[in-house]
Amino acid sequence: MQKKDIPDEIRKCQDSYPWITVTYGKTIGVHDKMAESVIKKIHDAATIDSSTIAVLIGRGSSDPDVTKDLGALAELVQVKTELADVRTCYLTVASPSFSDTLESVRKTERNVIFIPYLLFTGLLMKGIEREISRTENEHIILGNYLGYDPLVEEAFLDRVNETLFVKGESHAANHD
Repeated sequence: MQKKDIPDEIRKCQDSYPWITVTYGKTIGVHDKMAESVIKKIHDAATIDSSTIAVLIGRGSSDPDVTKDLGALAELVQVKTELADVRTCYLTVASPSFSDTLESVRKTERNVIFIPYLLFTGLLMKGIEREISRTENEHIILGNYLGYDPLVEEAFLDRVNETLFVKGESHAANHD
């Protein structure tokens, strides 16, 4: 979506408002602050030890870069923690699916903490909550989605600043 839809929308905007400079930056992607936010959500959800598994739930995309980035973020979380494993799963399109991943740990006797890698709540979050509660396994724990978090804000602002100040040059919009 981002590789085609967003650039198409920017072109439409520039065609309609040619006096406005639009700058398109890269996604937050793999960022230390995002990993720190995920780790914070894991710690907020439960006490962890070397047998605990964390699962990051992504929305999903047909873009392989999206799944690659979430996988790299999971690896970063793994390196920064004592977790036994950090996995990924997806709500739509990509594999492994959330449903399949949840089924694979349904009978676990060690803590598995699911962290929705989402910035907002809504129907997706309600579906995740419903599916996890159906397991009736106290070891399967749902942590909070990322949402508003100062660490997420810092990651976002880093990307904005990278976009606006490339090689010391400002690419801010013209306001003449």
